[in-house]
Amino acid sequence: MPWRVRKRERKRGRPCVEPVLHSLPKFKEIIPKPVKNKKPLFITYAEYEALRLVDYKDMSCEEAAKKMHISRASFWRLLCSARKKVAASIVEARVLRVLKEEISKE
Repeated sequence: MPWRVRKRERKRGRPCVEPVLHSLPKFKEIIPKPVKNKKPLFITYAEYEALRLVDYKDMSCEEAAKKMHISRASFWRLLCSARKKVAASIVEARVLRVLKEEISKE
């Protein structure tokens, strides 16, 4: 089942492009201690891949966007969203879960 970055139907502009994922995460969630009764944060596979390519593999945003077959602007939005969620998870001691599809914007 193909996964898409955006699920809404668009009538104008370029069609949505599916990002190419080269690696899936080896974990489903990160649970900090102490765990407070806060809602978990959700990170998508595409956001995980963006973080992995730029921050772990030390690729430039342009190279990583080409590898995922998406535009640099789309890649940058994925990377910023992923970094913000990871930082919020660390600072607020919230659970970080990896999902195929995005449930809610946080």
